Amino acid sequence: MRPVHRLAPLAAAAMLLTACSGGSAGGGPATVKLAGVCPDPVVVQTDWFPGPEIGALYQLIGANGTVGDGRYSGPLGETGVRLEIRAGGPALGGETVASTLYGDDSILLGTVQTDDAIRDSLDLPTVAVAALWDKSPRILMWDPAQLDAADLAGVGRSIARVVYAEGSDDVDVLVGKGLLRREQLDPSFDGSPVAFTTEQGVAQESLITGDPYTYERELAEWRKPVKFALVDDSGFRPYPSLVVRADKLEAAAACLEKLVPLVQQATVDYLADPAQVNAELPGISRQFADFRPVSAAAAADAVAKLRAHQIASNGTNDTVGDFDEARVGTVIADAVPAFKAAEPEPGVETIKPGLSPADLVTNRFVDEGIRLPAP
Repeated sequence: MRPVHRLAPLAAAAMLLTACSGGSAGGGPATVKLAGVCPDPVVVQTDWFPGPEIGALYQLIGANGTVGDGRYSGPLGETGVRLEIRAGGPALGGETVASTLYGDDSILLGTVQTDDAIRDSLDLPTVAVAALWDKSPRILMWDPAQLDAADLAGVGRSIARVVYAEGSDDVDVLVGKGLLRREQLDPSFDGSPVAFTTEQGVAQESLITGDPYTYERELAEWRKPVKFALVDDSGFRPYPSLVVRADKLEAAAACLEKLVPLVQQATVDYLADPAQVNAELPGISRQFADFRPVSAAAAADAVAKLRAHQIASNGTNDTVGDFDEARVGTVIADAVPAFKAAEPEPGVETIKPGLSPADLVTNRFVDEGIRLPAP
């Protein structure tokens, strides 16, 4: 079993499981009440454009949401509060999710990978309260007609340039592991396919839940095979997580005790029946004129990939959404020296000295009884 730090009463588990059944009109919790316990709205700042990789969050609203101003918002089931999901990536204008959380006190939660939390741990510390998936959906994608590579090491040996979104810190660790070379890295990716589709020798960091399907099936300027490898397959295994500011953790504890199990159950419900959320995704994503809308077919393929590549799983135990602290410790051990080696300004410190897994993650609010069914 994974190490667990729990203060939430186990007596509430049965009530929470019933509340998260997704039987309400909005596809979300039916009886758990968050009014007066959680902020209204509960605001979540995500780290990229809308997509099925955050389908569990959209599941909490279902079809009752409204789209506008880079957000999807609506009633969080019948909890008595609203949920507002904000787009990230280029929509943040170059800011990280952590800096956005610290700059806007109205935001309760953000989506942050463990490696990104490590890099910001000194001045912008966050604590992950739920793992959105057991594996990171991040991949490197390349053209197999240009490169006959089986894995990330093959990409590192042969590709001229790796384009990625600024702030994706895992590429620095891949350099530290000897899988990529520093001179290959180009942090200019903003969701546009131009570099990949028009230039030779380009690999692109993407999400398994998006680009492989859309490039092969829907992108008019490509529509031919791509090949990809999960960053997770390198042995570097950060969690894509839902985080809260470290200085808000205790103040938000009563809310998180009720809210985190709802997110866990929404993950189970989305994977069991993604049709409603996937039907909403084209409209949610279409508001970004410079970004390809997510089609319902692409979203369906994404769910299939989440299952097939075991990105969605209970990990090494029978709980969805929790953290293995030993694994987090390995992520720290891999990331810290790689980040320090990549630091362009010697003497600039952004990582908390003596950082430990307990600084980054907690299973305090996770309901151990919520799990994905066996395949």
